[in-house]
Amino acid sequence: MAKCRSKLNETLKSKQSETYAYVRDAIKQTLEVLNSEKFKTKGTDISDAAAVARATDLATLSGVKIKTEPEPMVTEEVQLSTEQKEILKAAKEKKSIFFSGEAGTGKSFVLKKIISDLRAMPGYSKAVFVTGPTALAASALGGVTIHSFSGVGLGRHSKEELAEGIKKNAKSKKKWIDCKSLIIDEISMLDGELFDKLEFIARKIRCNQSPFGGIQLICVGDFFQLPPVGMKSSNAKFAFEASTWTSCISACYELKIIHRQAGDPEFQDILREMRVGNLSHKSLSTLQKAGQTDLSNFSIEPTRLFSVNKAVDQINMDRLKTLKGESRTYVSRDSGNQETLKRLEYQAPSQLYRLTPAII
Repeated sequence: MAKCRSKLNETLKSKQSETYAYVRDAIKQTLEVLNSEKFKTKGTDISDAAAVARATDLATLSGVKIKTEPEPMVTEEVQLSTEQKEILKAAKEKKSIFFSGEAGTGKSFVLKKIISDLRAMPGYSKAVFVTGPTALAASALGGVTIHSFSGVGLGRHSKEELAEGIKKNAKSKKKWIDCKSLIIDEISMLDGELFDKLEFIARKIRCNQSPFGGIQLICVGDFFQLPPVGMKSSNAKFAFEASTWTSCISACYELKIIHRQAGDPEFQDILREMRVGNLSHKSLSTLQKAGQTDLSNFSIEPTRLFSVNKAVDQINMDRLKTLKGESRTYVSRDSGNQETLKRLEYQAPSQLYRLTPAII
């Protein structure tokens, strides 16, 4: 019996050694995937994710400890221009700032970097709140509306009444207390009167008489583009016309280098002139000439751009109707947090139209 047991142990050790060798070899191959430049810089695809799972399972069997998470993607500051770095530096120094710039100057790019860097600071991971005046503006950065964050609803009551209401709302009050940095994107759409109300609320709720209750403000937007919501009202005014704007914003910056149309200076000039409503004769002539282009000569029909969603939806629906096949409408049934559902509606509409047969 002892002899049989000894023989069995030798056999098991031999098989175990072979198994460990196979497992370690598999892990080695997987590590090569994990350490590849593709995995580090572009994240994982399906095959990479499978490799991670495989490595984890095999490591458990073999007792080998490995790191299966890819290194976080890092946006090197070297990619920022000098003027963009200046804005980032001010934000990281906890200054309350406003920065603007025409289309294509990298406002959103800089803002994303600011949000990332602020949240990486000690004590700031859950203290940076990203907002926008509308659900569409807020959803672009994964934020919420300024109305949702602040708890003011439509904000039509007096500042005193709004502050008292928020004091009784534990959830809204906690946001104000926890907030260290408040991001307001598309600030041009925020009415100046509401800005003053928010500033008053911040001081009252936080029991701090510093401007905006001591909260760092990062306001971004272009006042030449989108006007305040309800601007048709005679009482509406821009955020910079608010009585508390000057005391809250310590520094203003303007991005001047266009990156989006970097290789087309003529187009840059046209956009710059259109922004301020002062087109030169040359630019006007160029636009009028472009408007007379015969689109039928293109092998691929050019994309048409419109200034409002209603026009976009109309032409897309008209073209959809010209296609052959049976038209069907699919309506989703969604439940959950209302703010999240609003953002989802902009990114993935609850109604889907398609023709059958079709591949989705």
